[in-house]
Amino acid sequence: MTASILDQVLQETPVVRADEPVRSALRTLLDSDLPALPVVNDDGRYAGVFGEREFMTALFPGYLNQLSGAAFLTEDMDEALEKRSLCAAEPVRRHMTTEHVD
Repeated sequence: MTASILDQVLQETPVVRADEPVRSALRTLLDSDLPALPVVNDDGRYAGVFGEREFMTALFPGYLNQLSGAAFLTEDMDEALEKRSLCAAEPVRRHMTTEHVD
């Protein structure tokens, strides 16, 4: 029997913790098939959003605000990714969006 639309809409959305490493949060994000997930702080309260854009900002800091093309990337993407490989261990709180958070 197929799930109703209501069942699909009411499915529980995973969350990521503000102190969770970007690597782990990215895995949760990818597994969710959603573009972004809510971030909770230590006491379980909503703290922000971590999604595809926030991951790209973590990977390429400073570039997204100025990005009008991909000319800054070298032909070898591995080189660019290597330079920012440490972002995988950084806490989500450094990269989550907190605008409009009550």
